[in-house]
Amino acid sequence: MARSIARRVGLLVPCALLMACFSSSSSSTSSSSTSSGDGGGGGGGCGGGSWTSAGNGGVRDAPDRDGAGVPPIGPEGAAPTGQSWQPVETDEGCGRSGLAWVLVDEICRDGSHAADPRALEAPMFRDGALVGGDLFAIDATHLWSIDMSAGGGAPPARKALLSGIGQPLAIASRGTDLVVAAGRAGLLLVDAANPRSPTRASSLLLPGHAYDVALDGASTALVAMGEEGVAVTSLAGPPSLVKTYAVPGLAVGVTADASHAYVAACSTFAIVDRATGAVTSQVWVPDPLLPKRLAPAKDVALVGDVAFVAAGKLGAVAIDVSDKSQPKVLGSCRIEDPKFYASGVRVQGSTVYVAGGEWGVLKVDASDPKGACTTSATVPPPPAPATGDVECSTRAPWEIVDWPMLWEPPPPGKDPVQVLPDGDRVFAFGDARRIGVRAVDVRSASTLALTARYDEPRALVAMASSGSRVMAAGPHGGTFTLDGDGALVRAEAAGDDVLRKASLLAALGDGRWVAGVGSDVHVEGRAAPITLDEAPWSLSAHGQDDVVVAMKTRGVHVVSTTNGLTKTLALPRPMHLPLALASRGTRVFAAGPEWSETATIDLVGAGASLVAHAVFDEDDALDVAYWRERLPRRHLSPTASGLVELAAIGPRAGVVLHRATGADVKVAVPPMTYAGLTTAGGRAYAIGLDRGRYKSYLVTVELEGGNPRVVSLETFTGAASAIAHVSGRIVVADADGAFRVYTPGDAGPTLTSVTRVEVP
Repeated sequence: MARSIARRVGLLVPCALLMACFSSSSSSTSSSSTSSGDGGGGGGGCGGGSWTSAGNGGVRDAPDRDGAGVPPIGPEGAAPTGQSWQPVETDEGCGRSGLAWVLVDEICRDGSHAADPRALEAPMFRDGALVGGDLFAIDATHLWSIDMSAGGGAPPARKALLSGIGQPLAIASRGTDLVVAAGRAGLLLVDAANPRSPTRASSLLLPGHAYDVALDGASTALVAMGEEGVAVTSLAGPPSLVKTYAVPGLAVGVTADASHAYVAACSTFAIVDRATGAVTSQVWVPDPLLPKRLAPAKDVALVGDVAFVAAGKLGAVAIDVSDKSQPKVLGSCRIEDPKFYASGVRVQGSTVYVAGGEWGVLKVDASDPKGACTTSATVPPPPAPATGDVECSTRAPWEIVDWPMLWEPPPPGKDPVQVLPDGDRVFAFGDARRIGVRAVDVRSASTLALTARYDEPRALVAMASSGSRVMAAGPHGGTFTLDGDGALVRAEAAGDDVLRKASLLAALGDGRWVAGVGSDVHVEGRAAPITLDEAPWSLSAHGQDDVVVAMKTRGVHVVSTTNGLTKTLALPRPMHLPLALASRGTRVFAAGPEWSETATIDLVGAGASLVAHAVFDEDDALDVAYWRERLPRRHLSPTASGLVELAAIGPRAGVVLHRATGADVKVAVPPMTYAGLTTAGGRAYAIGLDRGRYKSYLVTVELEGGNPRVVSLETFTGAASAIAHVSGRIVVADADGAFRVYTPGDAGPTLTSVTRVEVP
């Protein structure tokens, strides 16, 4: 039933799902008498980098997922920061059913149960803590050690990355130790004395999932555990459970003073007597989880006798807690802007800082705590549904959306879900769900002006090779050679500055590189670039002197690198999304991600033919359930035996060898977001990634030799961005700024070397 419903509304939804990963929204700046906003930055899109290294942002991509972490994506694009879409089956009358999409809080959801912590694994930072001059940020998967002490305008730099710590959602520092609320893994202690090598010291499994942690002195930590209330733990020695507090609602945020605990519990705010464990009182706003109102109690901080609670659209709700038996809602500090959504709140002195999602950071003067936030803490109810007779219609319940407008990545924007004030600076831990890049903004505590920024690396975004020579595009790119020990060595060459600006890259038949920088196509050794009418979506070399480019509105052209002349290629079907391109001999191959075929265009013969890959069909390509799980990807690699292609959408993925004889070889591969494909010795090598977990995969597929199969699946931490066959080795570029060199073998490739590259 769900799938048939999805198809009924599906002609809109594939477009909408593209919007979910590639839409943009403008930023705005708002202010009020009690606040000053930085305006945040608009969200939008999640591919990031070049299309040759496409990421997938909020869409789940691990091949071993059980579905628990797949966040629904609705028809209006990606859910705003701090929220997620929830589909609801509707009765549209006249015998028609459909799907309505409602926004819910990403953690509190509809209040029945808190989100599984695995659903919060996304390419975004969620919290951080300081130890000395180092910031330790968490992303629900890893702990990132970031040096924030660099002077002279040098950007922050990462020192280490620690995995194996569950789903870290909140963090606090205790001397050189870090105390981590790690989702299903419970409470963890991490020794951060050496920021270049933080180590997991000890852990404590809890009765529930750990969503938040608050320290009470050096030896006690309170942990919010969703349905299971609040845990009181001892940190004197290995962490141990002392007692638990039963709390109404879902405990997702907690703080405490000497006598009471204050709990943000999604549908309510509760005060707990720490001596007896009894809930002394609770209070909150009406209908906090009603769709379109969304005012969940998510996080809490104290200023004197006032609790400031992060509350979604309501911003920071101020509650007078001077009388523990009768707390009183005083009002709220919020911004009337669709992009404003409060998920985190922290206090420094008498100043409250609120992480306001795509709007940015809200600063509140709480020198008079009870007078700081006085705007009525209510949200108008949504309009009642229309009543009366339903007019039956044969009009299709969908609309056609212009796909090319939705594919381009937007300008970067940072969407904080938590903040950390520290003296004269404030750290804002950023969304990158819409951009595809984890980010920390460093802002002035007084003005909120941006002073520094750490972004998840996009050091290497594309790669091409010729002989033992490797060319890489991206900020750390350039020209490299493979030495006898199997390591890549930088060999500075003219034009490397172009490669560091490029996002598209290919190698001509004579070994020269061709790079796309905006609408310019640069050719190694050519004095001036070739300027196209618009920036190409994709690019491939063709022979010694020609380049094939696909452009959004101009179609596909063969461009001569000698005189800049172009030849337009006719495609057998419309191009809606960026094509995968390749060529061999006189033929050009083109594949749209949503196509179920590959176009073969003979430049000296007659027209184009279509070769079906049979991994998914036309119905699959329009199935919302498939798109919601994973966007389509296509990669091509021509060989002497025929065209090898990789196609994937949703739960389906496969590698196909299209032989000239027509006897295709097909091998199913793990479904994931694939970022590249190369071939060597009768085998295909593909790279895929899970952006949420910051984890990549190298998949080896046997296509010839009588036993087609997946030979091996190698994993590593990082974001694989490109792959190439170089002098008998397989080289994988990592957007994190490293090359991984593998030696092929019967049982699969063996890692030979890892070379981290920096800009000279």
